Amino acid sequence: MIIYLVRHLPTKYNRMGIYMGRSQDLPIIPESIESFLLTIRRIKNNSIILAKNFLVYSSPALRCRQMAQVISDVFFIKDKPYIFEALNETNYGLFEGKLALEIKAGWPEIYRDWMQNPSRVCFPEGESFKEVQERAVSCLLEIVKAQKEKDNVLFIVSHVDVIKMIVCWLLDIPIDQKRMFCIDNGSVTRLE
Repeated sequence: MIIYLVRHLPTKYNRMGIYMGRSQDLPIIPESIESFLLTIRRIKNNSIILAKNFLVYSSPALRCRQMAQVISDVFFIKDKPYIFEALNETNYGLFEGKLALEIKAGWPEIYRDWMQNPSRVCFPEGESFKEVQERAVSCLLEIVKAQKEKDNVLFIVSHVDVIKMIVCWLLDIPIDQKRMFCIDNGSVTRLE
């Protein structure tokens, strides 16, 4: 089984450096789709012979559902993407819709911990990265367990921290090391 963790393409807020979280559900920038299509077509050409089925799972966020549809169209997947709440963006609580400078000015201690020791942070009126990791990993394990065919190719479309939390868990890396990974908008992380 091959699993591709796909981060959604950029939105206007991604480009501006604004933390969207769950409350700021913007669409992807249409001009960014073309370059992603090159990546996804390359994956298709390399895996079409190996797979019995291609399945798409997605966060409920609009930006992820749009990406899931792009993938479904390229692979001619007739089934609608499976939507899982557990794949949703980190709940940044009061930080949603704000720039890093605003957060740093308003909550300097939390911001410092967020940058240096993210495992200790629970966003005001939001969640912690440990909670993100628990729900994301639980969802991943549920998806894998449901697979009857071992040669399926799965696409899981989600958000940067969800993907980082899964990768940290799989590699047994502490959450505080999450900044080691660069998960760009439109990037694809392959798991086997």
